[in-house]
Amino acid sequence: SDMRGGDVCTEVIISEEKIIYPVINNPDILIALAQRAYDNHIKDLKPNGILITDSNLVKIDTSFKENIHYYGMFNKIAIDQFKKKITANMIMTGFIYKKTGVVSYHSLKKAIIDLLPSKTYKLNKKALDLGIELAE
Repeated sequence: SDMRGGDVCTEVIISEEKIIYPVINNPDILIALAQRAYDNHIKDLKPNGILITDSNLVKIDTSFKENIHYYGMFNKIAIDQFKKKITANMIMTGFIYKKTGVVSYHSLKKAIIDLLPSKTYKLNKKALDLGIELAE
């Protein structure tokens, strides 16, 4: 349920072809930032998919580790590098960009400029670039 104070689940489909059915049954990437989200969706992640969690918030089933690529330290990195947990999302964005190449770097920078307060640009750009670096 996507209600105020409730769980939020967002599905994003990126395709060069027409998207006929806008629901994802077997995602390539799962970002689960709450235990319930992980528990409810991990079984759907494609083999060799990417799982991103926060190891402080989500305990993962290690039997899944063999056929997925797991990353779980973004909040820690955000706090260590920027002293702001809020930058974890931008670090993840840069990381996913580098791992998948689904959008251009130019588009990401433009989105930061267009969608976020201008006073946060420098911090968000640094966090984005750190995520890219981590994925290399």
